[in-house]
Amino acid sequence: MPEFPEAFVACIAQALRTTQVLNVLWGYCLFNVYGVLSVIMANHSLLHPTKLELPPHFILASDQAVLPPWRPGRGTGLFKSSRDLIVVPKSHILLEAYMRLYARDFGKPVGNFGMAMICCLEGYVDSDGLLDIQQLPAPLKTLYVELRDGRKPGRQWTIELRDALALPELNRFSN
Repeated sequence: MPEFPEAFVACIAQALRTTQVLNVLWGYCLFNVYGVLSVIMANHSLLHPTKLELPPHFILASDQAVLPPWRPGRGTGLFKSSRDLIVVPKSHILLEAYMRLYARDFGKPVGNFGMAMICCLEGYVDSDGLLDIQQLPAPLKTLYVELRDGRKPGRQWTIELRDALALPELNRFSN
């Protein structure tokens, strides 16, 4: 995937904020700031973000205390400029979103995408110490650790994840 120059992303974010469109960095640009190879929210603090005003699930893409710098063979890492105020979700929020996506859409392409993103987060973000799994809700925290550590077969893990999220039971003949 292409890496978008920080100035380009900042320009788009500023243009969106100027027109009162709330925005959060997403997709491959988001993974880049976490060192891995546009959500709209109704929150004023995302329109005019400062580190002190952000909702608790978000950080600035330039937050050196949370995000890694550039490293060879990895994504671009944190944004160098803090003046552009690019907002990203915290890594545990991103993991929870992908776990929910996978569980909801199991057996469909978007569910497969969710699992691939879970694997990226585990392989890069968690292994680099950038994922605080203690912030995950109780059933998801336990289930993520079981998946990461290979404690359960995939099908059993998926059934338990869907049960924890109160999703319909999987038919034994379905994907």
